[in-house]
Amino acid sequence: MMQENRIYPETILYAIYAALIPLNMILNFSGNGTINKYIGLLAAAIGGYRLLVTRKIALPSMYYIFIIFAAYCFIAVLIAPETQIHFFQTYISLLATFLVFLIRGFNKKEFNFIMFLSTVVAAIVFFYLAPNLGTSYSRGTLSSEAGSADSNSLAANMLFSAVYSIDKMFSGSNNKQKVLYATLLLLIVLGVVMTGSRGALLTLAISSTMYYVHRNKRKDKQSSKVLNYCLIIFAILVAGRYISGHVNSHIIERLNITSLIEDGGSGRLEIWKYYLKESHDSIAHLLFGHGFATSLNAHNVYIEYLYSTGIIGCVLLIASQIVPLKYAIRSKSSLSVGYLIIIIATCCTIGYFLNKGYWNGITLAMIAVNNMNRKEDNSCQDS
Repeated sequence: MMQENRIYPETILYAIYAALIPLNMILNFSGNGTINKYIGLLAAAIGGYRLLVTRKIALPSMYYIFIIFAAYCFIAVLIAPETQIHFFQTYISLLATFLVFLIRGFNKKEFNFIMFLSTVVAAIVFFYLAPNLGTSYSRGTLSSEAGSADSNSLAANMLFSAVYSIDKMFSGSNNKQKVLYATLLLLIVLGVVMTGSRGALLTLAISSTMYYVHRNKRKDKQSSKVLNYCLIIFAILVAGRYISGHVNSHIIERLNITSLIEDGGSGRLEIWKYYLKESHDSIAHLLFGHGFATSLNAHNVYIEYLYSTGIIGCVLLIASQIVPLKYAIRSKSSLSVGYLIIIIATCCTIGYFLNKGYWNGITLAMIAVNNMNRKEDNSCQDS
């Protein structure tokens, strides 16, 4: 049986795997993700073995819709005529890694260890981007001598660490811890700015606001929380103003609202119209989709799944996000609310579902909700 105050070997491997998601994108030091994938599979193998040994598998009801959706996608990928072997292997590795840990769960110490490591690494991204932003930037791609990275995916994967930092600033056990996470938050947000991802900045604003609103349903030290929140925003604005003169001019122009309106969200509106039209060119395609293709990139996960898997797959996808969000809102897990809002908002602007960050984020969000519900159940039983 797993102990609540212990960090297990598979958790350490998972933490490394999760932390490498954004770092690997810009440094490309692990063979374009190959080593990172094997770290995840090794962690899943050890975690799966522990599940078999302990034979302790008790799934919360909110997990079932996600597992049904994952199984449906597995079948859809398997039978799709256009599916390539690399695409299939990627999907299988994601399923194996994250479903094992979704079922296994993390205790509080393990969860905080994973997120602390990911948050530190997300802050390190800033120190890479800061001296390299005279590098080339073109339509969402950051390039340098070390390689290139999709700015939207990179920024999206950093957002979970940003919301976690906000959570720790409000719930930290002492002032030193709060200052540490405030500093990490500042670095992460500036790093997101340097990626030039408009969607990520908007998502961060929405998710942090939803986190704050949900957390403030509890009436403890409201004025202090408001002051802290305002100080964070002020510090970010001041720092952002200072570094703006050193950031690639293309990125500054991209973050302009006028630029967003003029290019129609980097052409996304036209792309969405095309795939929406093609999704209902026949009753069969409307219900079951066209099948998966590696070339599909609608810059919107919901439209991609409507096109690929039809209404059935799209509805299951939405349900797999809305059900845990409902549980998170009802519980005291404000962090999970923030995480799930990140996932939903990001899925509206980029093709994010086959990104490790998506699976990592929703796994951690659902585990956090489950841990909070379990804690509340235990407190009710004690009373």
